[in-house]
Amino acid sequence: HLLGLEERALGDARDLYAAWRVYFERMAAQLTTVLVFEDLQWADSGLLDFIEYLLEWSRNSPILVVTLARPEFGESRPGWGTGKRGLTSLFLEPLSTEAMGDLLNGMVPGLPEDLRVLILDRAAGVPLYAVETVRMLIDRGLLVEERGAYRAHGSLEALEVPESLHALIAARLDSLAPLERSLLQDAAVLGKSFTANAVSAVTNIPEPDVEPVLASLVGKDLLAIQSDPRSPERGQYVFVQDLIRSVAHGTLARRERKLRHLAAATYLASAWTDEEEIAEVVAAHLVEAYDAEPAAADAQEIRDQARLALVRAAEHADSLGGAASAQRYYEHALELADSDETRADLHRRAGKSSRLQGRGAEVRAHIETAQTLYAATGQPLGQAMMLCELAVSDFDEGKVADALRRTQEALATVPDAATDDEHEARLARFMYFSSDYDAALPHVERALQIAETADLWDVLALALDTKGSILAARGRRIEAEVIIRGALNVALEHDLTERASGSCLSLATTLEEEDRLEAALDLYEQAEGLLQRMGNRPNAAGARLNRILGLLDLGRWGEVEAMFNEYLEADAEELGSRVWPGALAISAAWLYALRGDAVAVRRLVDAGAAIVEHAHLEVRAGHDAARAVLANAEGDHMLALATAEATLRACIDESFPVWMRLALIEAVEAAFALGDVAKVVELIRLVRESFRPGRQPSMDAHILQWEGRMAAELNDNDGAGAKFRAAIDAFATLQRPFWLAVTRLELAEWLLAQGRDAEAREPLAQARATFEELRAAPWVNRAIRGAAAHMASTALPA
Repeated sequence: HLLGLEERALGDARDLYAAWRVYFERMAAQLTTVLVFEDLQWADSGLLDFIEYLLEWSRNSPILVVTLARPEFGESRPGWGTGKRGLTSLFLEPLSTEAMGDLLNGMVPGLPEDLRVLILDRAAGVPLYAVETVRMLIDRGLLVEERGAYRAHGSLEALEVPESLHALIAARLDSLAPLERSLLQDAAVLGKSFTANAVSAVTNIPEPDVEPVLASLVGKDLLAIQSDPRSPERGQYVFVQDLIRSVAHGTLARRERKLRHLAAATYLASAWTDEEEIAEVVAAHLVEAYDAEPAAADAQEIRDQARLALVRAAEHADSLGGAASAQRYYEHALELADSDETRADLHRRAGKSSRLQGRGAEVRAHIETAQTLYAATGQPLGQAMMLCELAVSDFDEGKVADALRRTQEALATVPDAATDDEHEARLARFMYFSSDYDAALPHVERALQIAETADLWDVLALALDTKGSILAARGRRIEAEVIIRGALNVALEHDLTERASGSCLSLATTLEEEDRLEAALDLYEQAEGLLQRMGNRPNAAGARLNRILGLLDLGRWGEVEAMFNEYLEADAEELGSRVWPGALAISAAWLYALRGDAVAVRRLVDAGAAIVEHAHLEVRAGHDAARAVLANAEGDHMLALATAEATLRACIDESFPVWMRLALIEAVEAAFALGDVAKVVELIRLVRESFRPGRQPSMDAHILQWEGRMAAELNDNDGAGAKFRAAIDAFATLQRPFWLAVTRLELAEWLLAQGRDAEAREPLAQARATFEELRAAPWVNRAIRGAAAHMASTALPA
């Protein structure tokens, strides 16, 4: 009403139009004049007539007229914006994500990234929505400025629609025809996207009558049609903004909302051939129906249906590896549970899903609650199961003694010996990890006896795996491999993914100890794939990191670097405190040490110190071996020798061949650096007492290499050359490029010392090429010094 052009108040509007036209033309004669009319859909006919008059009569003046209106404006003024010279009609598209991001950055710099993403998603490219949402958060104290940046204060998981926007959208909906508004509300029950058939099913209006109304709502820019050929929802109707859907849904009366959600759940259950695939959606509709009228006569029935639907949704999410979604559904189902028995079961399930994500505190909270509820409802078997689950948590945190104690408590809780097979198997497992093999075997045998006669495949696979691991620890590797492969076959045959992943890891460890690295790496990779399928992120990361030492030995250092960097970027902060991933991450210390980065080695050793305090002996052995690596890298060879020798003796006693070899290498290198050849002899003799030649080929190769060095120091020229060449052949056969290069370098250095420069040339060049490829800087420099010595000795006299 800026111009006061209501026709009812004017005698001759045209005279006034002319006066205002002359006024604007005189302005335009001085400077280009721009007239902007916003929200033209609310304008009266007099103003619209004047704008059209001005466009027609003043087209030779520098006057720019900009009008902004919603799409439904065309219904009240057909033909507006068409058929006129100098006129351009534009439909305003949503702003790009980048532009919306710039808008938020300018308005609230330092906005937390998760909140920024949430606001951008809700705004859907409409600046007003983003601005009003930020204003609402600031007004309510949910977004607080601190030192030039903003931080979220309190939970913002579900943003409310700002009141100003709610009123704006509600006004738009009120202006719709009754059938349009009703159908839009019904469609809002179905979600962001839907089909005409679904709307028809919810409203009981025939689909041919629904289609024109939906088309009208598309024309009014409330709905759109999904046209992306890559979208599975192509051809469906979608709300242009989720805020519109939210407001439309909120304007439904509670009774109507409940009936519509029930109708939607019934429609989906009947229209979908595989109900599991839409279990989450059906559950959401039933929960909405219950929440709409929780005090209604049929509320209890709907509540039970909703809880069962949420459990089905959780089970479906679990089957797809969606542990986070499963946990959320189980916890939502807990809100609808009406008995302690049901709550106990849901807490147990939620605890399992949270364990797959590595959420230790949440695991304990759910499992401890479940244990209490099982005890209160007189279910000793359930109570024992939860004690075993808590033992798993203890073990995950490195508290092996606590895990063992809790499992024994679980066994004592079960009154019927015929039902304690799984607890027997778990107790044996924890005894194995406590290195108490003699005590573990009777429990294994009892579990195997019960499991095989009762077809308890899960227990059978676990007990077989444990028995094989015990035999491997006792040096009976052939038997161990046969039994663990049997456990793996049982697990795979009966689709026991968790058990199969565990057997893959046990078998991989056994093969790695035999220097069958390629086969071991394949099994570690298979285990990782199985764990990822389960959604078990912590253990999948552990299986991946388990490959580090094998890849290093095979010279695939680039893969190790990429793998470890990926772990640091994606998993280390969240999973690094867990025993398995955190302990295995220390394997990267050898990569950094061999590349001369002592700072990185120390960082890993320091990070692992807290993890290993109460951990399994093998975990502590790996950390101690890394401490010896660090001491050698920093030049403290006395400390390196003491640490490595103590670790070596512990590994021999407990039969940890992988860490034993690494500890032996560090101890021998420290002894050589100290000039203590007698200590080298002692260390080799110590190992030979437990590992005869041929038992671990890589150990044999290293001993040949060291015997070559000792022969060289004793001036046993024949012995030195023979030992070095035998070691070179052994490392070449084993495909250990780094140690092959080291031995070639040592051979070349010995040859140069003997004045046999020509013979030294080839092994020196080969060694240097390998070191450069591996980017082992200290060794490259050592090879360069050897080459320089060779050049000096062959230079002509001046």
